[in-house]
Amino acid sequence: MVTKDEALARLEAAFLAVERPDNDDLLHPDSFDDMDLRELYEIDSWRDMSDEDIINSYAAPSFLSAAGFRYFLPAYMRFSLNNPDSPEAVVSATIWGLDPSLYSEQLAVYSRSKFELFDETQRGAIVAFLEAMTDSSYGDDALRALREWT
Repeated sequence: MVTKDEALARLEAAFLAVERPDNDDLLHPDSFDDMDLRELYEIDSWRDMSDEDIINSYAAPSFLSAAGFRYFLPAYMRFSLNNPDSPEAVVSATIWGLDPSLYSEQLAVYSRSKFELFDETQRGAIVAFLEAMTDSSYGDDALRALREWT
């Protein structure tokens, strides 16, 4: 069992060198509306995102490009690890965003396309995140998502 602190440490280390994409590169090429990304346009670093920023932009990861998803996902995972039983939609949305099995074939392909830039260390941090979340009220969702990553 991975602890919250272990998952947070792996997350920080794995995503330390990832550079923020330009705003023009945040929207997924198969998405047509950037309304949910507008709050992210003002964020210089995912590490500076407040809980309020994350809660208010909980749907943004669904519309991010692979580069945007790789850059901003750690903020959403960090929030989820620090608030594992939160009723805020951000926790379930973060886990569901890592589980293409929830979707039809076409949406599953879209979802997986956001994973293409993760390196082995980043994939390991995602697995650690999901393993740590299995001990939360979202445990069943985290276990199902783990099947995608292990």
